[in-house]
Amino acid sequence: MEKKIRGYEIDFTTNTLYMNYKFAEAANIPKSKEYLLVAEIRKDFPKIKIITRAGRNAKTCNANKRLTYANMESYIKGQTEMNVDELLYLFELTKIESKCAKSPYAFVRDWFVKQFPNYKECKILKEDKIIPFAEAAPQEDEEKVS
Repeated sequence: MEKKIRGYEIDFTTNTLYMNYKFAEAANIPKSKEYLLVAEIRKDFPKIKIITRAGRNAKTCNANKRLTYANMESYIKGQTEMNVDELLYLFELTKIESKCAKSPYAFVRDWFVKQFPNYKECKILKEDKIIPFAEAAPQEDEEKVS
């Protein structure tokens, strides 16, 4: 039984051959199944347009996109109700312990999220840095110099 070739679609109403990037890459190799298939389609439909589609688009955003070690540390330093020195010590200890884990970053991130479950609500992420408090708008001088 032959393996079915995937990664392409023909729209006869618009006379267009759509192929994904992996199929297009394979179609560029002479004598491959994909190459022979595209050649046969072009022979049957000489005016067909060929469009290569990019890979799958991410449909959900990464919740931890800006949660880097530096941002975690900045967040900890911005804590006022807790002992910051002790938290920083625990953070560094967790980073050391994470070196044995399968995914060190995930180990530290999980510790951080458990330690600070409301970190998204309390602080502002701006330009890859966590700012402990909202910045006040600049105030204009009452007297203007001419």
